Amino acid sequence: MWSALGGALLALALIPAGSSAATIDFEARTSGEIVNNQYNPQGVTFNGPQAEQYPAGFAHSGTKGIEVCFAAEFCSAPVQVDFTTGQTQVGLWVGVNYAAPDPQDVRLTAFDSGGNPIGTANATVPAGPSPIATHLSVTVGSPQIFSLRFGRTADGNASGLAVDDVEFSAAGPPPPCGASGPPTVTLTSPPDQTFVQNNSILLRGNVNPHGAPITAATVVSEGSTTRTGIGFPSPIGAAGGNYAINYNGLLQLGNQKVHVTATNCAGTGISTNPIVTYSPLPPTASFTQLAPIEVVQTVQSPFNPVPLIAGGPNGTKRTIARVELGAEGVTGPITGVSGRLTATRPDGTRPGGPLTIDSLNTVSVGANQTLDGARATLNGTLNFELPPEWVTEGRLHLQLEQLRIEGAQSSLNCKNCDNWGGISATVSFHRVPPLRIFLVGIPFTPATGNGPVNPRPKDFAFLASWLRRAYPTAEVQVTQSALPVSFDQPGYEDDEDTPVDEHRDGFLCDAVNSRLDDFAATMPSLPSQTRFYGVVADTGGLFMRGCSNIGGRTGSGPAGGGNFGWDFDGSYTDWYGGHEIGHLLGRLHPNGGCDDSDDDDHFPFAGGLIGNSTFDNQGFDVGDLSLTNPVGMALYDWKSSHDVMTYCDNQWLSSYTYNGILRNLCGNDKPNCPDNATLSKRGRAGKRSGPRLAIHGQLNLANDHVALDPMSALTGLTLTEQPKKSPYAIVLRGAGGRRLKSYPFEPKEISDLPNGERLATIDEVVPFSKRTERIEVVRGGRRLISKPVSAHAPKVKLRSPKDTTLDAPLKLRWSAHDADGGKLLSTLQYAADAKHYVTIAAGLRKRAYQVDPATLPGGDAARFRVVVTDGVLTGIAKSKPVVVAAKPPRISIATPLDGAQLTDGQSVQLIASVADDQDVRLGDAVVWSSDRQGELGRGAMLTTKLQPGTHQLTASVTNSLGLTSTSTVHVDVAAIPPTVNAQLIP
Repeated sequence: MWSALGGALLALALIPAGSSAATIDFEARTSGEIVNNQYNPQGVTFNGPQAEQYPAGFAHSGTKGIEVCFAAEFCSAPVQVDFTTGQTQVGLWVGVNYAAPDPQDVRLTAFDSGGNPIGTANATVPAGPSPIATHLSVTVGSPQIFSLRFGRTADGNASGLAVDDVEFSAAGPPPPCGASGPPTVTLTSPPDQTFVQNNSILLRGNVNPHGAPITAATVVSEGSTTRTGIGFPSPIGAAGGNYAINYNGLLQLGNQKVHVTATNCAGTGISTNPIVTYSPLPPTASFTQLAPIEVVQTVQSPFNPVPLIAGGPNGTKRTIARVELGAEGVTGPITGVSGRLTATRPDGTRPGGPLTIDSLNTVSVGANQTLDGARATLNGTLNFELPPEWVTEGRLHLQLEQLRIEGAQSSLNCKNCDNWGGISATVSFHRVPPLRIFLVGIPFTPATGNGPVNPRPKDFAFLASWLRRAYPTAEVQVTQSALPVSFDQPGYEDDEDTPVDEHRDGFLCDAVNSRLDDFAATMPSLPSQTRFYGVVADTGGLFMRGCSNIGGRTGSGPAGGGNFGWDFDGSYTDWYGGHEIGHLLGRLHPNGGCDDSDDDDHFPFAGGLIGNSTFDNQGFDVGDLSLTNPVGMALYDWKSSHDVMTYCDNQWLSSYTYNGILRNLCGNDKPNCPDNATLSKRGRAGKRSGPRLAIHGQLNLANDHVALDPMSALTGLTLTEQPKKSPYAIVLRGAGGRRLKSYPFEPKEISDLPNGERLATIDEVVPFSKRTERIEVVRGGRRLISKPVSAHAPKVKLRSPKDTTLDAPLKLRWSAHDADGGKLLSTLQYAADAKHYVTIAAGLRKRAYQVDPATLPGGDAARFRVVVTDGVLTGIAKSKPVVVAAKPPRISIATPLDGAQLTDGQSVQLIASVADDQDVRLGDAVVWSSDRQGELGRGAMLTTKLQPGTHQLTASVTNSLGLTSTSTVHVDVAAIPPTVNAQLIP
C-alpha cells in the first residue's frame, strides 16, 4: 500500500492542474441547496454539503461553491464524493470562508471500491478568509478511485472550508435506485383555510421515502407568485418520517396554496395544498391598556386598592402583575399576544434584578374588550410574575416594554400602555411584620393500639404553603413541633346543640388549646405575637372539629385528605388552618349563610363572597409546584368564591379579611410596620341595625359642580370608611337647618379622562337620622349641593302573581304613593330563596315590568320585591312565595379552542366558563375528561399535560339540583416543533 501511495504523490507532481476530463462547478445550484444526487446522471454523488453564493472573485470559477457546515450536526464532517465508475484522477479547489487566524493544513484522500485509501494530496491554505485558489489532486495508474474525502489534515473536519470545481477523469452511469417509487408526502398542518397575522406557519406531516434516502425537499407557496423554500435536510431528513417545524418567511400577502415536496432517486412526491391566508393586521389596528396594571398578591380589584406587601431579606411574597388589554381598529381578536414588562422607581432609576420580564401566558385580545371581560379569567390578562428585586419597600412604576403577536414583536400603537394614559401610575409595597407560628402536631394512640397517629408531613407543608400564599405577609416563620402522645382519641365534632358531645371519651379542640397554652407558657422568650396551632390527624374517621381563642394565641384543628366536596389537592389542612389562625388574628365569622355563626356585622360582601359588584375583588393564588400534589396558579372570582372565615365552599381571602389580618399584624408589631398608621386604619364600626343613607354621584374637581343620583335610605347597608380629615363632607341637617351630623369623605378621582377633565366619584354609605330634613355635600364649609328630604316615605303595594307556579312570562305591577308628591323611581328585585335579593331592573319610572321566569334562578319559595325611592326615603313591598322551575347549568370550554394544535410535554390550561341560575359557585364541580386518558381533574380551571394523539376533551358540571351540562372540544397533541427561517430559492 505504501508503494501505491508514493506513486500517487509522484503523479501529483507530474499532472498539470485542471487536466481532468470532467469538472463540477456548482453554478447550476441555488444558494442554500443541499448537494447530493443532482450529479447522479454523471455517476457522481455528494454527501450533502450546502451550495453557497460567494462574492465575485472568491470562487475558483463563477460565484458558487459548497461547504459542509450548514447545520451543527454536519460541522465536523468532511466533503465526500462517490463515483459509480473508477477514476484515475480526482481533484478540487479549496479556500477558507471565515476569519481563520492561522493557515489551514488540508488533505484530499482517494479510496478504492473497498474503502481503502490509495492516494493522498496535502496542501496549506492561507489564513482566512482566503479565496478558493488552492488545488489538490490525486492521480493513480488505473481507474480504481471510487470516492474521495476532503478535510483538515488533523481530524478530517471540513467546517469553514470552501470547495469549488470538483474534478474527475470519467463520467459513469447513475447509481442504482432502491426506491419502490417517489416519496409519499402528507401535510396535516397548516390545515385548509388557515389564517395567520405573522409570516409563520406550522408545518407538520409525514414523508414515506419508499426505500431510498430523501435527497431534496421544498416548501412552496403558490399565490400571486410562487415562492419556494428549502425543506431538506430540515424539516425533512434523509430518512423521511414525521416532520414538524415552525417555518418563517415563506408566505406572501393574501391567499396562497402551500405544499411540500420530497425527492428520492425515483422521483418527487407532492403533498396536498391547503389554502393559507397571510393577513397582517390592518394599519388601524392598535392595542389599548384598559386600566393601570393590576398588581395582586392574594386579592385585588381594579386600580390596586388592596395593600401590597414588600419582600425583605427573609422572604418575598409572590406577586403577579395583570395587564388588561383591548383591541381597537379590528373586527376580530388579535391572537397570540404575549408581552414584556419593565419597571422603574419614581425617580427614574431601575430596581434590581432583570430589566424586563416576559409574560407567563399568551392571550387573545378581543375587539372592544372591557375591563370586566379582561379580568374575568386567568388568561384574560397578560400575567407577569414580578422578580423579588422589584417587590421591595417603596413605590414602583410598571410599564409594558413591548407586545408580541405570534412570537414576533408588535409595532402596533398601544394607547395608555405607559401605565396609564400618560400618568406615571405606581404601586406601593409596604414592609409588614412576619407571621410567627408554631405548628404543633398532636399525636394520639387509637383504640386499636397501633400508633401513635401523627399528622402527615404533607399536611404541615400544605398549611405552611397556604399561609405564605394567602396571608398579607412576606415572611411566615413556621416552627414545627409536637406534644407528647395522648392516649385518648380525638372526640366527636363539638356540636353546640348537643352538649352530650362534651362528655364523650377523648379530647376536643378546647382541650388541645389548653394543652397548647401550657406548652406556650414554657417558652416565655418568644415574641408576644407568636401563635400556636395544634394539628390533629383525622385517621380512622376520628374527626376533631377545630376552634381557636379569638384574638388569643392558641388554636387547633383537624388534618387529612378529605375534599369537602370542593378541595381536591389532597389536603384540607391548609384552608381549615387558615380559618382557625384567622380567628387568632381577631377575625370573626362573616354572614355567609353557610351554617356559620354570623358574628361579624361589618363584613361588606353578601353571602360571604370575597367581593361584590362595587368591590370587584378577584383572588389570585400563585400556586406552589413544590408540594407533593402541586398547586397551580388560580383565579378566584368574587361571584363564586367565599371568604375563608365562612363555612362556605370554595374559600379564599376577601379584601376585608386580608386587610383585617394586616391590621392585626401591624397593630401588634408596630416597629416592623413603618406604615402602621395607614395599614392599621380600621373601618368605622356601625350599629347592628338602623337606616343608612347610600349617596352616589359625580364631582367635577375643576369647578366643584356636583351631580347626585337618587339616594336611598335603607337598613342593612355597610358603612363606608371615613377619613379623619377631609375638606369634603356629607352633612345631615334637621329642623331649622341645625346640623345633625357631618361625615367627611374623600372623592375618588377618575384618572386619565380626555381633554384634561378632572372628575371624581362620590360613593358613600353613612348613618341616616330620621330627623334629617336636608342633605348637603360641602367643601370647606361651602355648600356644593343641597337636597331636601321629604316628610313621608313612599307607600308601596306589589301585586303578587296569580299563579303560584311561574312557567310563562308575566307582567308584575305595583302601586306607589307619596304624600309629598314628586317623582318616584323603582327597583325590582328577585330572591330564589326569599332571602338574598338580586336586582332585575333599576331606575324604573313605570309601575310595571315584564318578567320571564326562564331567565330567573329556580326556587320553591321565590319572592319578588320592589323598592321605591322619592330621592331619599324608600318604601318596600314583597310578593307572596312562588315556584320557579330550576335551570340546568351552562358550561362552555374557553381554553383550549376546538382544533387546537398542542405539543407533547406542554402544560395545557383547561378553562371552563360556568354559570348557573341556582348555584353561585359551581366552578369546582366541573369534571374534565379525555377519551384517551380518562378523567383529568376537577375545577373550572385545570392545568394538565396530554399524551400525544387526538383528544376529545369533555367538561361536565352538575348543579345542586342534579342537572348536568357538558361541553367538548377536540385537540391534537404532537412533538415540540423547532423554528426555522425559510431559505428561499430564487
